Amino acid sequence: MDVMRSLFTMPERFPFLNAEFIPLNKYHKMFVEKWHLILYQSKDQTVYVDYIVDCRQDYGWLIQ
Repeated sequence: MDVMRSLFTMPERFPFLNAEFIPLNKYHKMFVEKWHLILYQSKDQTVYVDYIVDCRQDYGWLIQ
């Protein structure tokens, strides 16, 4: 996934996920190849990918 590798050079290029159940400006959201949502954090020079979600599935467990 080249788009994930691109986070190495510009991790702040994707917008924050703004949702009432997520702390403000904590996770960036990146949509990949139509069906995947990647939620990640960027701290200093490190990118932490916390979730890769298949958006065709029910991901209600993620917000509990």
